[in-house]
Amino acid sequence: MKNSSIFLKTLALSCILFSAAIHTNAQQSPSITIGVERLLNYIENHIVDIAEVMPEDKFYFTPESLNIK
Repeated sequence: MKNSSIFLKTLALSCILFSAAIHTNAQQSPSITIGVERLLNYIENHIVDIAEVMPEDKFYFTPESLNIK
């Protein structure tokens, strides 16, 4: 659960930084591009790590499988 919280916070931060990178001028884009690329690689690694430790029976979870009436 703690990893999920960290992941969601990281994802939210990455969305904010990505939005900021889009709105910057062209002169700053190379350094921002490198930073965004590093951040996306970091997030990708965390997604893979979380997927690898997730139990097999919960990997394909859907809300419909809860059978809530």
